[in-house]
Amino acid sequence: MTVFDDVAGAMGSLIGGDAATGGWILGLVVVVGLFVILLIAGGKDGGLAGLGIGLGFAGLSGWWPIWSLFFVLVVILFAWWTRPQAAGSGPV
Repeated sequence: MTVFDDVAGAMGSLIGGDAATGGWILGLVVVVGLFVILLIAGGKDGGLAGLGIGLGFAGLSGWWPIWSLFFVLVVILFAWWTRPQAAGSGPV
């Protein structure tokens, strides 16, 4: 067991669940926290870096399984691919 497993177990006990639930909540807090902090500090590019760092940390600490990281990556890429274009850049 690592310290990350112990922290996830403590969080699970705190909310009345198990260690897996605690790990999901801790991973979400890390991802959202780093995203917001770096979004405020560095703009759009900083927010994307914070999202990547947070997802990497949540995956490497074992709080989130690898399949969930791939799922989040696919959702982010889909949102980026289908984002609306700037006004006036279309053919009309």
